[in-house]
Amino acid sequence: YSLQLAESEVAKEAWEEIGDGRNILSMLDLQEDKHALEGKGNFQELFSEVVASVGASVQSTNLNLSSAEMIKDAAASSASELSGVNMDEEAAQLIEYQQAYQASARVLQTARELFDALIDRI
Repeated sequence: YSLQLAESEVAKEAWEEIGDGRNILSMLDLQEDKHALEGKGNFQELFSEVVASVGASVQSTNLNLSSAEMIKDAAASSASELSGVNMDEEAAQLIEYQQAYQASARVLQTARELFDALIDRI
């Protein structure tokens, strides 16, 4: 197999265009309104549209997040109301039961002491 390369006009033109600054000129064309007639708009307009779209999406997401948090808090509040467990009320009832137990223990201790005293006298 043998391969022969022939110079073509396309290859010459491509080689001659290296370093000629066409890319920066194309970027500057985007900055200006040269492509506005094509319906593309300039770079600033396109960038502004993208930024506005992203900003709207972020704001919408933040609103959805705050709405979901409020719904979660309302659901948790409703669940605790329906369960009927209030920690303050439970603590107050526990203290009442403890005091009643202590009073009953004192009554029994007094009754035992009285009974012992009666037995000792007989």
